[in-house]
Amino acid sequence: MNKPLFVFYEDKLAQSENNFGPHVLAIACLIDARGNAETRWELGKRILHLCKNGVSKLIADATLFQDATRKVLAPDEDRIRGELALVPATTASEVVAELGRRTNTPEQQIVLIVRNMDDVARNAAAAMGAELSAAKPSRQERDRCCHALAATSDRSARDRFLDSMPSFKRLIEILNARLHATARPP
Repeated sequence: MNKPLFVFYEDKLAQSENNFGPHVLAIACLIDARGNAETRWELGKRILHLCKNGVSKLIADATLFQDATRKVLAPDEDRIRGELALVPATTASEVVAELGRRTNTPEQQIVLIVRNMDDVARNAAAAMGAELSAAKPSRQERDRCCHALAATSDRSARDRFLDSMPSFKRLIEILNARLHATARPP
């Protein structure tokens, strides 16, 4: 069996890494992108995730992870410039380059989730015709929206979600590319 890929998310609310809603949704979207070739359980064993409370912890753990081919970084975009001590006008590509330099991660394996995981949940709810009303949703509310979209048999809802969240769509593209690149021939 191939060694798993690891997605490093930055999320202050994630207290437990089990059933992290945005990752469950990423797996469902990846299954769609791969033509249902694998089950959620199979793909879930091939792509694991780590949630870090803040960019500094994400950087520390991603730096310790030596195999750059098996890691993908997906921090929130909203506060990263301040946490990296960059000026607010720093472009996203400059932020990605700096994060790559600090973590020894290729830039093509880093995506900034615009703006943050709350927006992922809001767009997940909207794709299902619902609304996430809380100004600052709880972790449970966010996970509920992401899990519901992941579980629906309506693939067009996930497609609408990805169209509304280009950064999350980019995460799926990166994961799919990494799976292809790290696959061992039979």
